[in-house]
Amino acid sequence: MCEKVGVNDLNLEKEKVVGYTSTLGSELILTLPSDEDNEIEIYTTAGQPLLQTHNVSTIDISKLTDGLYFLVVKQGGQVYKQKFRKF
Repeated sequence: MCEKVGVNDLNLEKEKVVGYTSTLGSELILTLPSDEDNEIEIYTTAGQPLLQTHNVSTIDISKLTDGLYFLVVKQGGQVYKQKFRKF
C-alpha cells in the first residue's frame, strides 16, 4: 500500500529549505540552501525525538505512523523549523 505524506507549505526560513515527498510518499525530500554540513531531526508533537541524521537530502519516513511531526534542519549556523503531516 502506498502511503501519502502531506507537506503543506514546507518552505522554511524564506524558502531556503523546501521539503516534498517522493512519488510513493515514503520519503521526505529536502532542497537545502547549500552543500554545507547539516543536521536533520524529526520530533513528535510532544517533543520526543524520532530521527536524527546528518548530511542527507532524503529521509525515509515510511515507518512513521500517520500524524503531525516537526522537522528541524540545522545548517550553516541557521535553524529551520517546520511541521509536516504524514497521512
